[in-house]
Amino acid sequence: MSDPLPPYPASATRSGKPFVRRLLILWLSLAAGLPLEAGAQQPVGFAYYDADRLYDTVPALFYDDSDFTPQGRLRWTAERYARKIARTAAVLDSMRMDIVALAGVETETVVRDLVVACREDYCYIHRTFNTFDGLDIALLYHGDRFFPDRIEQGRGWLYVEGELAPDGPPPFADTDPGSTPDPDSTADGRTIRSTAGAASRTSARTPSCAAPDATPASRAVSSSADRRNPSDPHNRRIGILACNNARYAAEALADCREQHPDIPLVAAGRFGTELAGRHGMRDLSAAAERAGRGNIRYRDGWRMRERILADTALRTSAADVYLRRFLFDVRRGTPLATYGKTRYLGGYGNLLPVFTYLVQNYLEY
Repeated sequence: MSDPLPPYPASATRSGKPFVRRLLILWLSLAAGLPLEAGAQQPVGFAYYDADRLYDTVPALFYDDSDFTPQGRLRWTAERYARKIARTAAVLDSMRMDIVALAGVETETVVRDLVVACREDYCYIHRTFNTFDGLDIALLYHGDRFFPDRIEQGRGWLYVEGELAPDGPPPFADTDPGSTPDPDSTADGRTIRSTAGAASRTSARTPSCAAPDATPASRAVSSSADRRNPSDPHNRRIGILACNNARYAAEALADCREQHPDIPLVAAGRFGTELAGRHGMRDLSAAAERAGRGNIRYRDGWRMRERILADTALRTSAADVYLRRFLFDVRRGTPLATYGKTRYLGGYGNLLPVFTYLVQNYLEY
């Protein structure tokens, strides 16, 4: 009996094509579904995905995005932009998560184009950050599974609070490769959808996509004292913190825990594992990291650049890296990138999504 294959070899390029293919099969089986406790029903799927510099083609006024313009260094044309939108939408559709924290998107127009290209019926929340690279964070969600009523933002982070729906279709990740949408396809007859209302198109879901304004006067909930009693077993409120900048991650997490101490929190993005213990949270990505898995490939191996932390009061699956064959350059054993330095490759990006599930009876007592 030969030794089991390591999930992430030190150098997949040295191992040969058949070996990499076997590794991908192993990875897919690991990411296809994570075990939940017996009897748990209707889990809520959550993912964090950095779209890896999803810019539009219009030059910005307040920061330098000249590389991502048709005349720029990367020759970022409308055709390449449309391909990136279609491919990112294909990833989101294949995951079929209820809530996705989406980083690395430039503008609300980009988010809107992406949502329209998705087959999944997503609503979205987007906020503009004043950053040097111009990249923002958006929250995509199924409007019949999550009801946001509070939004805050800071330097490199977005906080959205709301209530999870008590029932709905199970959001397990799609394991049928035949149902994966064509990454090169584009949406025909696209209609624009915003947080004010859902686009009119055929769908099994009929969500209300209304989202609150970020100004304090218009928030539906003004303080943690106004929210449900956290000891109530029917309380399904949750806070979601997404951060795309490691420099501000510790400050963002500390502020959220201080300002909203009674709200169970899920934090995803550029958080260090050492932050979990300081704030009464668990690093859900730790087990996958110890097994050698990660969501970005460096020369010395895989690293967990983005991870998911969860409040100790939440019942969740372990987090893992979302893996599908179409996301990889099988010959090299690396994610299929959009660019290799300045050479256009037409792939999805250098970063893989990370995901977890919240179970139906999601609070522990």
